[in-house]
Amino acid sequence: MAQIFYKSFNSIVNRELKMVITPKLTDEQKKTLERMHNRVDYIFETYKEYFDALAEFDRTGVLKIHGKVLYVRKYESEKENEDKYLNLQ
Repeated sequence: MAQIFYKSFNSIVNRELKMVITPKLTDEQKKTLERMHNRVDYIFETYKEYFDALAEFDRTGVLKIHGKVLYVRKYESEKENEDKYLNLQ
């Protein structure tokens, strides 16, 4: 079984003598892979604004989409955090 698996791959050795395995793809598999790449590109293009909003939320703690603030992360003070860690409620 393992021999069949490895026969379906071309083994190429690069200059550092590390093994690189590249699959042999049929034309149908190449077309499928290209369609998958196109779908991913479409998703990134379509939802770019939302991905950017999530990245901004990670940086600033404010989730803003289409100019509207949807959520603001609330930060607790360090004293409150210390009390929780020490169970001093």
